[in-house]
Amino acid sequence: MIPITVPPLRERPEDIPLLVEHFAARLAGETGLSPRRPEACAGSPPRPSSALVRHPFPGNVRELRNLVERLLIMTPAERIDAEHVLAVLPPSEPPGAGRPAQEPENGRLAEAVRRFEQQRIEAALAATGGSMTEAAARLGLERSHLYKKMKKLGVNPPADRARESA
Repeated sequence: MIPITVPPLRERPEDIPLLVEHFAARLAGETGLSPRRPEACAGSPPRPSSALVRHPFPGNVRELRNLVERLLIMTPAERIDAEHVLAVLPPSEPPGAGRPAQEPENGRLAEAVRRFEQQRIEAALAATGGSMTEAAARLGLERSHLYKKMKKLGVNPPADRARESA
């Protein structure tokens, strides 16, 4: 075995525009969304003032991929501007900042599960054009269970398809 050391994404800001373009195209193909990328990443080299380039990405490339997915799903506009990026970027804090010293381990797992479920539901709704029935089928849920999960997670049904046959 040969160990390969790859520096963290925060040390390779020049890779961010290429990765964003790759993830946006791949996710667009998987979900049927229009292939867009944040204007903050347009051009090469990236603008130093870009929020994406300045973000430390503690989750590394996986965090960037999740961010691109959220941007594609949650930005209805054809153009993804800096304010859209800032709206989905988590605040960059040093590890442990803002957290109670004795935070229970299960709190972090529960929050991670909640975020995961919310992202999957939003992605399924986006991929099905807001069809609750189709989204529930894609997620392997009964439609009524999907409605309950959406209410619990604070996910609003798409306005144009919200009155789908009840």
